[in-house]
Amino acid sequence: MKRLSHFRLWSPVTIYAIFLVSSILLIPACRLSETTIDPFDMENGIAVGDLNRDGFPDIVVASRHVQADPPHKGYILAYLQDKNTPGTYATPVAYEVGPDPWGLALADINNDGWLDVAVVGEQMPDAYILFADSVMPGSFLPAVKYTCGASPQVIACADLNDDQLPDLAVAKGTGAVALLFQDKDNPGTFLPALLTGPQEGSLSVAIGDMNGDVLPDLAATGAEDVSLMFQLSDQAGIFDDLQQFAVGERPSCLVMADFDANNSNDIIVANAGSSFDGSNSTVSLLLNLKPAVNYPAPNGTRQLVVTDLNGDGRADVAVVSIVYQSTANAKVAVMLQDTENRGKLLP
Repeated sequence: MKRLSHFRLWSPVTIYAIFLVSSILLIPACRLSETTIDPFDMENGIAVGDLNRDGFPDIVVASRHVQADPPHKGYILAYLQDKNTPGTYATPVAYEVGPDPWGLALADINNDGWLDVAVVGEQMPDAYILFADSVMPGSFLPAVKYTCGASPQVIACADLNDDQLPDLAVAKGTGAVALLFQDKDNPGTFLPALLTGPQEGSLSVAIGDMNGDVLPDLAATGAEDVSLMFQLSDQAGIFDDLQQFAVGERPSCLVMADFDANNSNDIIVANAGSSFDGSNSTVSLLLNLKPAVNYPAPNGTRQLVVTDLNGDGRADVAVVSIVYQSTANAKVAVMLQDTENRGKLLP
């Protein structure tokens, strides 16, 4: 047998010493690769309404304080307009809600004549409500919360079951749309959430009459479609009549509005396009319950608003686009309705 003359058996103490020294030498090198950022605040959702009933619109903003990995502490910032200097706003007052707030809605939820705030965020399984403090106009009471399920994205508010009390609809990234009906025996409180619609998850939801029966219906985005959930005429608050319409790639936001001015609601959708580079992004017009028409939009189009932007009496579309994998700045683009072809967008 050949003898291994250069083999040495290290003692446990020696091995530990080598490990310790190596660790000390490697730590600075490892730390050089870490990126440290200072804490900062990030604003997300925004809504406008007269919070203190002085005749001047105010602003509420969903904000998070980023200091480490999520979840991040969340707040609603209330900016009251100075009626003596219109167009200027007082320093915002912060009201704590759940972590990482995102989607919010303003509505008089408890029918006391004052606007309240409803908010959700992907990191919280609850919908938070800030009820207005009627004793101190423009301020809010501490938030109350109601469970809606994982990954809530957007919240909408309207009377869904004709009891004269506003209810809540929550689009969730996972699972069906959550409906929170207000408890008619205890106004200002909500019953446990009910689920409706496809289970694939949605990033956006809207409420309105889509078929002319005066009853509110629901619209929610899916993976590559929009689901319309029509309320049953003989069962208030039940949305079992489902129709789905194909739209563009990765729909991320929808708006319900009478786009072609024929006194019936339409659906306008922002489609984010490729998850890699935002290509193939479009805006879909789903008019009069007919198949959607897709119009090219900037890469990564994610949010939109619908209003008359050029004073011609026709609705137009403004979009926000961003590609998260890119260092390029976010963009705002305007898509005008064709004045000679109602219901169509110009290139």
